[in-house]
Amino acid sequence: MADSICSLAVRTAYMLGLHLEPPSTLPSSKRELRRRLWWSVFELDTKVGIKVGRPFLVRTTHTMPQLPQDNLTAAIESGSTFAPIGENATWLSFSLQRFKLYQVARDLNLSFYGQELKFKDGGSFYNDDSVMDDLAVSWGPQIAALTEWTKQVPHPLKNKRKNGVAFSGDGSTLDLEQYAPLWLQRQRLCLELEYNHLCISLHRPFISFSLHQGSNTVAMAVKCAQHAIELTNITHQALSTTTILHGWHEAFQWQWSAAMTLVGFVMVNTQHTLAAVARRSIQFAVSVLDMFASSFDAAAKAAIIVRTLHTNIETVMTQFEAQADGFLGTTNENPLLDKSISLQGVTDYGVQNQFDGVGNDFDLLDMAMNVDFWAELDMLLPSGSATDIIALSQP
Repeated sequence: MADSICSLAVRTAYMLGLHLEPPSTLPSSKRELRRRLWWSVFELDTKVGIKVGRPFLVRTTHTMPQLPQDNLTAAIESGSTFAPIGENATWLSFSLQRFKLYQVARDLNLSFYGQELKFKDGGSFYNDDSVMDDLAVSWGPQIAALTEWTKQVPHPLKNKRKNGVAFSGDGSTLDLEQYAPLWLQRQRLCLELEYNHLCISLHRPFISFSLHQGSNTVAMAVKCAQHAIELTNITHQALSTTTILHGWHEAFQWQWSAAMTLVGFVMVNTQHTLAAVARRSIQFAVSVLDMFASSFDAAAKAAIIVRTLHTNIETVMTQFEAQADGFLGTTNENPLLDKSISLQGVTDYGVQNQFDGVGNDFDLLDMAMNVDFWAELDMLLPSGSATDIIALSQP
């Protein structure tokens, strides 16, 4: 559905000539409007392309209009009455920074999939550890472009931190300005959340389920998990202390993506020093999804899924950690990747399987191992009220 609508929007934009620099004969306000419309289509195309893993429809090899202005004059001509936010930034600066962010993300995505990889016969990126590690070495440094983007974001659009820095991923608590305009608070939160979400999406291919990962592959997976943890922390604080993100569907999707990414990371890196933090963050993510459940039936189902995943992971890991000589009497460095450990075997330890509340018949571990599963939102479509779903999830 999203792919079809996006393609229609792109075709319409081309037919209207939005991909061309507006003629100077048009009033300044009309020129800026056409630029904002085109770059909004560009952002949509990039967002959908990265999410569903298909080629982009907008061709950046051709001339495109320059980025729209965000100065005070442009803000006044747009017809808004929002006050400037300082440092020559206005309410339009949020959109401009998003356009720039998606330019960087698009370039990184194209570079990633444009790498020439040398596979063995019948091999693929996901089952060739050396190829994946080589890609981490060659492509990984390019991620610095995202850090450069954060440096040019106007200070008024950055969330203040208590003993920390915005966009740093240092785990510091947000210092939300209670008396700042609500629209500005939401712009700050959404900009940082979207940055972390894109970082997750770009790093996620390096979460490998191979038992013999290279050190560079693991380093990229760790970065992915760190951004997922940061996104979860920010969203939890925002929902717990404010109403800024209440009912914000895209924020829910970002959290769902982060939660499933953390599950994937924990399952393949049980012995990593970040694994314990990631496991706690999964539990945090359940609380976030529960808070979203009051607004979306889909969030209630997502909470059931992540809660069940977390419960079963903790059960397996507790048994494993309690037996230093191996899981269930066998040598096993990563019990979560042992396919001989069935879902039934996990529930035998007294953990109730709550997937009956979702109404889908699938294997828990197989689902968790598919790191792209989060994008399949069809299974999260409402089939009952959120209240009923939450009731089903309770013992």
